[in-house]
Amino acid sequence: MCRIIYITIIVLIAGFTARAQQTNKRIRISDVATQINGETLEIHFSIAASGLDIRCNGQAKLEFAIENADRRLVLPVVIYSGVTRYHYERRNEELSGAYYPEPYHIFRGVKKNRVYELDYDLSIPYYSWMEHA
Repeated sequence: MCRIIYITIIVLIAGFTARAQQTNKRIRISDVATQINGETLEIHFSIAASGLDIRCNGQAKLEFAIENADRRLVLPVVIYSGVTRYHYERRNEELSGAYYPEPYHIFRGVKKNRVYELDYDLSIPYYSWMEHA
């Protein structure tokens, strides 16, 4: 059961890494671990991003999901944002009154010559459909 989820996350991560390399962005995901703990699925991995060429008005999002043929659970995103874009997005959220899911983490004012590291730890309810996701 846990092995299937682990394989799915690796496939999703491998697909994202390939897309990130095509745009000259270096994003490495390592230490991937999943565990079913009773009614809870625990997910952990480390993200290291470097060489991100994000302008002050630019933004990049890492999106993660668990999915099967007919269901999809979107996990909180990690955002790499320029300063101007960060303030624009926050202002837009406040003024629109619309619901925006809370991101896992936002890196504001991203610089090309820095390395951004993050441990992504998440516990979510485990559902039977996730066994074949």
